[in-house]
Amino acid sequence: DFFLKSLEHRRLWVEEVKDDPHVEQNLATILGKLGMLAQDQGRLDEATKYFVESYELRNKFLELNPNSGAAEMEVLGSRWSLATLGFQKLDTEAAIAEMQKVVARIKTRAEQNPYDVI
Repeated sequence: DFFLKSLEHRRLWVEEVKDDPHVEQNLATILGKLGMLAQDQGRLDEATKYFVESYELRNKFLELNPNSGAAEMEVLGSRWSLATLGFQKLDTEAAIAEMQKVVARIKTRAEQNPYDVI
């Protein structure tokens, strides 16, 4: 209930301050937490909705800040969360392929700037 109440407040906050990417990132965080909770409880369709929305907000922020290592790491984290759902939904080939892409990108990012992946 705490996370759902937090989600409600963050959605209101996003509406109040329209187009503030930092506020949207705050919303993306709670969506990710709700996705993990739903995933842990086996509510995979619900988890997918939360993770997809979180990913979209994270990706939007990365598009606005293409040189931000932190923003890219958040996107990669969202992609990883979606891939773990793939395993639970028994879409293992796609999940493995996505995880390999995420790991490859993290490796490249670490080679470019190790501080981005800490």
